[in-house]
Amino acid sequence: MAPHRPPRYDRRSSCLSIALTDGYLSLDHFRDNTVDQENIKDLLGRIHAVTDPTLPEWGSRVRIEIADGRILTEECLQLTGLRTTAESRDKFFDCAVPVLGPKKSVTVFDTLREFENIGNISDLMPSLTVCKHI
Repeated sequence: MAPHRPPRYDRRSSCLSIALTDGYLSLDHFRDNTVDQENIKDLLGRIHAVTDPTLPEWGSRVRIEIADGRILTEECLQLTGLRTTAESRDKFFDCAVPVLGPKKSVTVFDTLREFENIGNISDLMPSLTVCKHI
C-alpha cells in the first residue's frame, strides 16, 4: 500500500518542505522516503506551490503567511549558482560518489578543476568509466 500523502502533494511542495526542514536539498532526499517523515508531511499539508507566469524562467518567489498574520516574502529572479569551491565540491560529490565511488570522484573533481590544462580529453575518460559486472 502506498504511503498516505496530503492532498496537495507535488514535487515543488515536497522540495520546499524538505528545504525548509533540513536547510538544503540533496539527491539522498529523493532516494529515500524523506517525504514520508512526519515533519515533512506536516509541512506538505500547509504548503501551496503555484507557478507565477510573471516571473522569469528561473525566477521564484516565496510567500509565507505566519500564524500571527505577518506575511514574509523573498524573491530570486535569476540563478545564483554555486559560490565557493566547497559548495561545488559538495554538490559534485553528492552526485558522483554513488556512481563513481569516493576515490574516482576525487580524481574527477580535481581533474575538472584544471580542465583547461588537460592535454587530451581521452585521459579523463578512464576516471568517468564505471564497469559493473552482471
